[in-house]
Amino acid sequence: MTTGTILGKVIDPSGAAVPSAQVTITNLGTKTAKTFETDENGNYIVSYLLPGSYEVTAEKVGFKKSTQTGITLQVDQKARVDLALQLGEVSESVSVMAEAPLVKTESSESAQVINSKQIVDMPLNVRNFAQLVSLNTGSVPNPAGLGGNINPDNPQGISDTNVNGIQSDGNNWQIDGITNNEAFFSILSVNPSIDAIQEFKVANNNYSAEFGRAGGANVQIAIKSGTNQLHGGAFEFLRNSSLDANDFFSNRAGTPIPPFRQNQFGGNIGGPVVKDRTFFFGDYEGFRSRLGETSNLTIPTLLPRQGDFSEPGNPVIYNPFDIDPATGHPRPFPGNRIPPNLINPASAKVMALLPPPNLNVPVGQANFNGSHSQAHDVDNFDVRIDHRFSDKDQFFTRYSFLSTTLEDPPFLGTVVGGDPFLAAKADTRNQNVAISEVHSFSPHTINEFRFGVNRVRTDWFPFDQNLKTSDEVGIPGINTFCGFCGGLARIVISGFNALGHTPFAPTFRHDTIFQWVDNMTFIRGKHTLKVGADVRRVRAELFQTSNPVGEFDFDQNFTSDLGTAGGSGLASMLLGYYTLGSRAAMTTYPSGRTSQFFFFGQDDIRVNDKLTLNLGLRWEYYSPVKDAHNNQANFDLATGDILLACVATSCAAGVNPDLRDWSPRVGFAYTPDRGKTALRGGFGISYFSPGFGGQLGTLNDNYPFVYNQPGASSVASG
Repeated sequence: MTTGTILGKVIDPSGAAVPSAQVTITNLGTKTAKTFETDENGNYIVSYLLPGSYEVTAEKVGFKKSTQTGITLQVDQKARVDLALQLGEVSESVSVMAEAPLVKTESSESAQVINSKQIVDMPLNVRNFAQLVSLNTGSVPNPAGLGGNINPDNPQGISDTNVNGIQSDGNNWQIDGITNNEAFFSILSVNPSIDAIQEFKVANNNYSAEFGRAGGANVQIAIKSGTNQLHGGAFEFLRNSSLDANDFFSNRAGTPIPPFRQNQFGGNIGGPVVKDRTFFFGDYEGFRSRLGETSNLTIPTLLPRQGDFSEPGNPVIYNPFDIDPATGHPRPFPGNRIPPNLINPASAKVMALLPPPNLNVPVGQANFNGSHSQAHDVDNFDVRIDHRFSDKDQFFTRYSFLSTTLEDPPFLGTVVGGDPFLAAKADTRNQNVAISEVHSFSPHTINEFRFGVNRVRTDWFPFDQNLKTSDEVGIPGINTFCGFCGGLARIVISGFNALGHTPFAPTFRHDTIFQWVDNMTFIRGKHTLKVGADVRRVRAELFQTSNPVGEFDFDQNFTSDLGTAGGSGLASMLLGYYTLGSRAAMTTYPSGRTSQFFFFGQDDIRVNDKLTLNLGLRWEYYSPVKDAHNNQANFDLATGDILLACVATSCAAGVNPDLRDWSPRVGFAYTPDRGKTALRGGFGISYFSPGFGGQLGTLNDNYPFVYNQPGASSVASG
């Protein structure tokens, strides 16, 4: 939830509670006001307030009007504002400038709010707000995760942070109360500009039962709203290699500094459509990067490519076809050279594709300094409309869009392929929609409804998809296997960087999450009771196999002395004999379908002026995944049978539902000295369901829908 609450107590000069006082809370930006009458204990509470600057006024006959200004309300904050009434006429008033509370006394929650000024003022590389999540307690960046670096599976921005020791897919990202999690890996779907974010909150412990689907952090992001004043801005940020220094290895190789051009530009505008009633906000940000990168690779030197391993530093290679009858061991090749007639023609042609080394280093060290230019373009925008139908009905809708392209070519060129690991061209088109309506039946009974859609479209392709390199070098059955099986089969030689087709390409990852939320809040004396439901329908489609064009792995064993000494993976490759060869074939287009149901009840009880209890219970249900075409299979451990969904087992491929995901939440906040000191504690259980490997993407990958083909003993035999 990205709204907040203002609550407090109204007292008279003696410190006694003032019942039936009228409290008015006014948003200074939009002039939207809400009123509440204090209860018999002088308490008031007003919920569903947008983050921003507020003024709170209390009045009652026989007392001067009391006003506090300068109140800043944050995302999902419970801001306490107590007011003291002085004896006098209502026409008289007393104004006080509020001070920000130093401690939290209304909730046991452990959380941090980062506001718009902090976001903009902090030095952020590529202006990515998600990097700030790692500033929260118990948070550690995870650059090795899928969302921890820019790659074809995650071209939208870095978002992986491990929180509470939980892997990054245990985080729950929401924008304006709508999920912003990609279904398979829980990485960020849309990455709004930092100029569009009002603020965001990272809660990692003791949060309300309203929040779940997380083992790590709940991150609530609020997009800015328009106000009665027209405001806006524009920006341009530039980085250029002319201002950078070259690195040590490039200098050593005589390679000039790689070119680097990065531009980040955009703007935003917000204001009134109808004063005091309808407001708009919009923003756009563009990102263009051309980053020259270098990498030191290890490739075969010229003589070993021809079978000549006589240079110092090379291992002794043994002829597996020349066995000493006396010992049963293979004899070394004479002169440590493989005769030309034993070199596999396909292997020789692969070696001929390689460039010569350009670093003079000892055998076995990185000997080729490769370079390429990574092209990365991002366009994203947000549009939000807020409307006040009446004092009882508030409405907003928002649309966020993100489009990216990423090109990360191989350092050895398109024909040879190889590193970087995921050398590919990626296109992403992600969208997030939110619709919200808050209706006040009375100041004590409020309903909030939200509907949202989160859609991800990520497609990426290898650079060599249209090439017939495997056919050209003499490895049959590769390029003709499927319509996208282009390029050179992936070749992994021990001691060298991989060559050939990039793994997992092509990939088509499409998912859509539809979300319906309805919450009711009941304010009854000391109790603030909130109950609600969150229903999600997930459509997740992932077409991806480990290597559709096949992979051949070579190690030293084939040309060693029965594994005890010598041998070379390159020598084994030249002979055409590999340790492992395989190819994964997918015969269908997986289309996972699942539903998620979350229900909760939360009671915040203000026992007295010093003690608040936070009690809640949440239940989560993740339905077993079904395929839209029933293309799932499971394995019966007892019989060894393959069980087809909807044929030999249930349409969920034999996966049973789990109805036991109960999440209790118990917390307290105690202040012995009216807010100067706070003691807080709590206990809770939270669940999350990992996407890929947990719920999605696994049973679709079983035989007969995906099958692995073991390779023959020779490269040339296909």
